[in-house]
Amino acid sequence: KDEDEMALTLMKEALKKYGKGGSKVKDGKPRAIAVSYEAMIGLKQAYLNNLYVNLGINSTYAPKFEDGNEKYISGKTGGESKSTIGSLVTSAVKSFPPKPLSSPLIQTEEKILPKRIVTVVGPEFSGTSFMSTTLGMAVGALDDVGRWRENSQGNGKEWDFEDIVEQRAFSPDRTFEIQHITLPWGITSCQANATSSIVNALVPNECFRYEADPGREARVAEQNWANSNLDGMDSHLGIDAVTNQRVAEICRDQVQIDENSVNCGAKCGRGPNNGFALYPQRFSLNITSHIEFYLALGVDIKVVIMTRDPSITRKIKLEKCKEPLHALTENALAYSLTTEALKVYGKAGAKKRNEPERVFVASYESLMAMEKSYLFDVYKQLEIDSNFSPQFKDENERFIGKADQKPHNHNRIDADEGKLEPIFTREGTLRNNRPHHPDAHMIKEISAHSLHQKQHAKKKLPPPPKELPSPKERLLPKKVITVFGPESSGTTFLAT
Repeated sequence: KDEDEMALTLMKEALKKYGKGGSKVKDGKPRAIAVSYEAMIGLKQAYLNNLYVNLGINSTYAPKFEDGNEKYISGKTGGESKSTIGSLVTSAVKSFPPKPLSSPLIQTEEKILPKRIVTVVGPEFSGTSFMSTTLGMAVGALDDVGRWRENSQGNGKEWDFEDIVEQRAFSPDRTFEIQHITLPWGITSCQANATSSIVNALVPNECFRYEADPGREARVAEQNWANSNLDGMDSHLGIDAVTNQRVAEICRDQVQIDENSVNCGAKCGRGPNNGFALYPQRFSLNITSHIEFYLALGVDIKVVIMTRDPSITRKIKLEKCKEPLHALTENALAYSLTTEALKVYGKAGAKKRNEPERVFVASYESLMAMEKSYLFDVYKQLEIDSNFSPQFKDENERFIGKADQKPHNHNRIDADEGKLEPIFTREGTLRNNRPHHPDAHMIKEISAHSLHQKQHAKKKLPPPPKELPSPKERLLPKKVITVFGPESSGTTFLAT
């Protein structure tokens, strides 16, 4: 334990001084980069290619990826408790602020598009609530205890207290909007036809309606489905019919949502719903087209992909969903959508097009381990000027058990004692041999000895040089990449 704590202390110090926002970074080029084992296992080559670009490595090589964490996962789940997230994020326990005197509903004379959007996405139970709420606090969308919001009945008389970013939050000057969406998102349980419910963008809240109940504001419709005793409520409770049409007009003018539009984000509303985007009750977001949607409207958008140990998110998902095939299908789709966005708008894709990087990866495990040193790097990437730091509580601990005991093989390439690392093999360059997502079948372990035998059988080794270069010529390389971390953290895999 002492050794691990020392390792983390050294890593935090390095990141604080030489990370993205490091105090000693003068040329804008970070010298310390945090790499997540869990993100690499989840996002695979897309994540690795971005790392190559950050390190100045010109390569498309990819190994096979095997989740070495899975054998350690056990224990009860319970998921991400929304009731405790606010207390984890807030820096102090205070009394609630006073209730507002007026309704915070739609202001029809204001612009509904912010200048900047940060969208936090990830598979269900990947830590998106914690990250989006932290960013909400950082930009002032929530104060350090939360905010009042009109309740789901929308009558302007009752209020709910919100201490997490459920889906959206704005900074006071509306410069920033923090969007929070899991993949998938919705009020219904997991479903079989996940791929048929992919939407192109998450439109402004004022323009968002459910296809199953387009006449009501989304929050009112959700409450109606949740409470059968509200079936008789007025179809425009919350805003009257005149205001509703005024909002639709604003959405047509500012967001270009029209029944004749090519892209409304979701299904284009028609007739009395012209101006609204109509969503399924459960849907997944195409992150790539989501970015393009807002760029076309002149909004500066960035996306944070939250990753968490795939074995843990999968375990929670399977217990919550009760339909294993549906759960695995949705998880696979989540990784497919995030991987595509990372390829197109991550570091590697942005460099090819000579455009700004718009998709960033944040690791739940790295956040819990390096805390504000890692978080402040995220702020820097998102151009958020803040020193807000939440309370950090690692919710992964209750899932960790003992791995199956196996004889130690000193010939294995994952020689670190913890054996948390996936087996590295050059056969991984064959795309069809590599699992496409963490829910695919696990590959067989290959020892370094057998790998050497296979490589040797294919071609003979080149003859050794007759003489080595003189020490002066080979003492210092032009560039050094040092891979380090606590024991059993994946360093052998990454260094190799």
